[in-house]
Amino acid sequence: MLEQFFNDNILMRLINGALQLDPQAAEKLGELDGKRIAITLEPRSEAWIFRVEAGKLALDGGLPRDCEVRLSGNLGGFLRLFKNGEKNAVKDADERLYIEGDLHAAQTFQRVMASLSPDFSGVLRERFGERLGGALADGLEQIRRVGESGRQQVEERLRAWLETEFVTRERFLAQAGELQALQKRLDALEALLTQLEKS
Repeated sequence: MLEQFFNDNILMRLINGALQLDPQAAEKLGELDGKRIAITLEPRSEAWIFRVEAGKLALDGGLPRDCEVRLSGNLGGFLRLFKNGEKNAVKDADERLYIEGDLHAAQTFQRVMASLSPDFSGVLRERFGERLGGALADGLEQIRRVGESGRQQVEERLRAWLETEFVTRERFLAQAGELQALQKRLDALEALLTQLEKS
């Protein structure tokens, strides 16, 4: 469920935002200039593809098999890439992240990512608003700390929050229908009052 809130633009902004916080990150990532990185997170089957340019990630196209570095696995495994400040984090057996491709490029990418602390909260709050963005950021942080086993609990809480905080499409349509009916009744009453005033 959490993956559906992610897209290539959000991932790119998270990683680039974290890179900007480290003055040496561009230099560290400089070794990978021109290299392409594919990231595939379950249950999504399509990869997000980026190219390293001047120490940052830029969106790119093409096929994962043509990328120098290919990451695949689940969200917990991906979040584990960012190890900074995780000394007390629980290692979860359900976390999976497979890194393939050019061994040197993959190790360099992994080393740079491990030194970063992405601002999940800031990017998600900016994209989804204070309340939903905050809830998503809290969920990701919990998965990062507790591991993939806490994912189900996080998703259940998020689902319950969404159900109580947001109107479903069906409820919205029903309420819109009721409002239209009410508006018609008000228009009819207003017309009747206008007629009565004239007589």
